Amino acid sequence: MKLIFTFYADTAIRASIATAIVTMTLLIALPEPATAQTATPENERDPLWTLLEDIDANVQRLLSGPRTPAVFTTLERCEGESPRRHLADALDSEASLQDADQGFRLNGFYTGNDIVNEDGNPGRGFVELSWELLNGGYVGNNRQADLLRSRAEMETLLAEEETRSQTLRCQRDRVHGLFAPLRLDIQSLLLRLMAPVHAYERRAYFQGWSHLDELLVSERDLLLAQREIDYLSSIVREGSVGLPPVIDIDMPALMDAIERDNRFQRARELSDDISRARYDAAQQNRLRVFLRQEVDGSGNPDDVVAGLRFSVPLGAPRTVALEERRRYNAASASLASAERSAIVRSAYLEVREQLQRVIDAYYAVSRAAERARRSLAEYRLHGEGSLPVAITRVKSLLQSADTAASGQEVLYRRIFETLAHARVPFDDKFLQFVPLTPELRARSGHRALYLWSGDFNGAPNEVLLDLAAAKRLDRFSISAGRQTDLEKLRALLAQQARPEVELLMGDVAWLDPDAFPRTRDRILNTLEAAGVTRDMALHLDVEPQQHPDYSRDRDTLIDEYLALIGGIRKALPQDMPLRLSLPAHWPESRYAELALIADELSIMAYGQSREAGIGKAMMLAQTIPGHKLRWVLRASDFPNELALESHMRDLQRLVGIERFAVHGYDDWLALGSAD
Repeated sequence: MKLIFTFYADTAIRASIATAIVTMTLLIALPEPATAQTATPENERDPLWTLLEDIDANVQRLLSGPRTPAVFTTLERCEGESPRRHLADALDSEASLQDADQGFRLNGFYTGNDIVNEDGNPGRGFVELSWELLNGGYVGNNRQADLLRSRAEMETLLAEEETRSQTLRCQRDRVHGLFAPLRLDIQSLLLRLMAPVHAYERRAYFQGWSHLDELLVSERDLLLAQREIDYLSSIVREGSVGLPPVIDIDMPALMDAIERDNRFQRARELSDDISRARYDAAQQNRLRVFLRQEVDGSGNPDDVVAGLRFSVPLGAPRTVALEERRRYNAASASLASAERSAIVRSAYLEVREQLQRVIDAYYAVSRAAERARRSLAEYRLHGEGSLPVAITRVKSLLQSADTAASGQEVLYRRIFETLAHARVPFDDKFLQFVPLTPELRARSGHRALYLWSGDFNGAPNEVLLDLAAAKRLDRFSISAGRQTDLEKLRALLAQQARPEVELLMGDVAWLDPDAFPRTRDRILNTLEAAGVTRDMALHLDVEPQQHPDYSRDRDTLIDEYLALIGGIRKALPQDMPLRLSLPAHWPESRYAELALIADELSIMAYGQSREAGIGKAMMLAQTIPGHKLRWVLRASDFPNELALESHMRDLQRLVGIERFAVHGYDDWLALGSAD
C-alpha cells in the first residue's frame, strides 16, 4: 500500500501521522505468529488505549474552533471586478466629448469649373461659418451626452451587481478551502486509528479470531480515509482554524435590505431616461444659422451673406411608442423585484433544511464524544474496559466530526448562494450565530471548582481531568497550602489539555500589617515552587470574617484587608491576574473598591435561600462589573445536582451571571449524576 502525505497544517498531527505510519509498517511487517500465545489481543491493549486517548484529545482540540466572525477573514480576500466598469468609463468620456461639441462648423466649397451653387447663381465656391442648433448640433449633442451618461450610470449599476455576484461566488468557492484543512486533520486522525486496527484485524482473521467481514470493514475505512487525505492534501494551503461556528441568515434584516434597495428603481429611471434620450436623438429636426462668403463665376468675392436653414420631418409623433417603452420598463422592474424576493425566500428554505442537518450532526458529535469519553474514563479510572467498544466509539467520533464539518461546509455555501440571489451589498448583520456551544453537557456558563489540599492530594490528576470533562469545568482553584503535593500540582500544570489552574492561598493572620513582608515573600515563594507562570492567576482567600475580632472591628479589618490586597497587587507581576474570594454581606462600596484592584471577585453565597441569593446577586451585579463577578455556591446547601444546576440557571437568566464556582469537592460528588 502506498501512503502519500504532502501537507499537514498542524505539527502535532504531522507527528501523530508519522507515528501511525511507523506503527502500521511494523505491524504489517511482523511475521504471522505461530501460536496464539505469541500474539494476542492483549499485546496491543496499552498502545491502542494510549492511541485512543491521544486521538480523542486531538478531536476535542479541532472541534473547539473559533466562535467569532474572525473565521471569515479567509473569505474576505475575494474581490470581484466587472469589465463593465471600463465600458462605463468609456461612455463617460464619450459624453464629455459630446458636451464639448457646441455645434459650430466651418464649411467650404471650391471647384475649378463653374457650378450652380445652392442659391442658383453661378459661382466657384464659398466659405461658411455655421452653427447647428438642433439635430447634429448644440441641442442634439447635449441630448447625446445625456444618453451616454445614462448608459454609463446603467453600466456602473450592472458592474456593481456583477462585482457583488463575483465576490459572493468567490466566497462560496472559498468555503471549501475553509473546511478542507479541518477535514484533512480529521481524516488523518482516522487513518492514524485505522492503520493499527486494520493490521490487528488482518492478523486476527488469519489467526482465526475473527471473520473476513470484520477485516473488510477496517480495510474500507482505511481506503476511504487515504483517498480523502490524498485529495485534501492537494488543495490545502493554510492551517485549520478548527470547526467554524454554525451560522444562519437573519432573514428579516436581509429582506429589509432588499426592500430598501433602490437600485431597481434607479435602473428603471435610467431605462426611462435612455428611452427618452434615444427618442430625442432620433428626431430629425434641424436648424442651422450661418455666415457665408461666396465667390462668383469671375472669381470676385460677393458680400457676406447671413441666413438660416431648417428641416422638420412631417409625420406622426413617436410619443406613443415612448410611453409603451416606459410602461415596459416599469413592469420589468416590478417583476424583477418580486422575483428576487421569491428566489431569496426559496433559497433560504434550502438553508433551513441544511441547518437542521448541521444541528443534528452537532448533537451526533456531542453524543459520540460523550460515549468515547466514558470508555476512556473507565479505562483510566479502573485500568480496564472494552477495547473494541472504545475503538468503535472513537471511530464513530471521528466520522461524526467529519460529517459535521462536511455539513457545515454545505450550509456555508448555501448561505452565500442565498446572499448572491439577494443582490444587495454584503453586511455582517445578515449573518447570525446559532448558539450551540453554551449548553455543553447541559451546563451553561463558566464553571470552577475549589480544591483544598486534602481533596487535591487524594484525587489522581486523571480523575480530576475526567471530572472537568464530565462537569464542564473550565477552572480549578487549587489550594497552595503547606500540605499541597506540589509535585502533583506541577504534573497537572504540565498537562496540555486541562482546565485553567489558579492557586488558592490565604490566611486570616495575613491581615496583620506588620506581617505583610513575610506574607508577600511566602506568596511569591509558593508561586515559584509550584512553577506558576505569569499567565496564571493568584486567588486569595483571606476571609476577614474569620478573624476573632470581626464582629467588633469589622470596618477596621476590612480596611486592613484592602491594604493587604493593594500591597499584594503591587508585589505581583503586572500581567498576573489577581482574584479574590469574598463574603456576600459586606457593604457594596467595599466591593466597588476591590473591583478596581482585582481582576475577579468570587462572592461566597453560602447558606442562602434561592430568593435571598438571587436578590443579593441582583444588588451586587449593579456594583461589580459582569466580567469580574463570579458566584460561588456550596454543594452541601443543595439536596441534589438538579437543584444546584437550577439555581445556577436562575442566576444566569434573572441576573445575567455567567461565571460560577462550586465549593465542596466530596459534597459535590455526593450530589451525584450519571456522569
